[in-house]
Amino acid sequence: MNTAKCKQTNSCSSKIFNIDLSDSEVILCSTHLKMIKFWNTKNEKVISTIENAHNSAVTCARFTPDENYVISTGHDHTVKVWDVRKWQEICKPSFEHEEYTCPGFTNHTKLAISPNSQFVVVGSQNGTVFVLDIKKGEWKIEEIHEDLHSDPVVGCEWQPRGSLFATIDRSGGLYVWKD
Repeated sequence: MNTAKCKQTNSCSSKIFNIDLSDSEVILCSTHLKMIKFWNTKNEKVISTIENAHNSAVTCARFTPDENYVISTGHDHTVKVWDVRKWQEICKPSFEHEEYTCPGFTNHTKLAISPNSQFVVVGSQNGTVFVLDIKKGEWKIEEIHEDLHSDPVVGCEWQPRGSLFATIDRSGGLYVWKD
């Protein structure tokens, strides 16, 4: 990486909570202004913007490995699935659960997606970890893990070609899970 050069510069004109880059060279960002914005990195043009993606800030958005969908979390305490081929929400209504609350503005919910694009893992303010099945176009809670994390879950990551995923909380509690 010592010889890497900046390929391009884009501006999102909002506070950004995360970015994700697809294999097809599309970049997305989740914003404080309730939107998800997409750019084509080949021609530096905005492809699409999902306005009002959530009722408040979009804290995280990620492409599924098959790149057909984007999963997003928001400060409205919901998780949503977007079909990027049609630029519309699917899996309606959005996922909501009495144990799922998005951490405050200093601890943004992150999410992870399984390599087969079927499962999403998200963590909550109270330390609860949810594994959600999204493949059938509806929300199904596959698993709920309570009482392990003692602080808000601030990070989730799925093994790129495997069945392990990890979660970490604000105080550094790290757990590795096998699906």
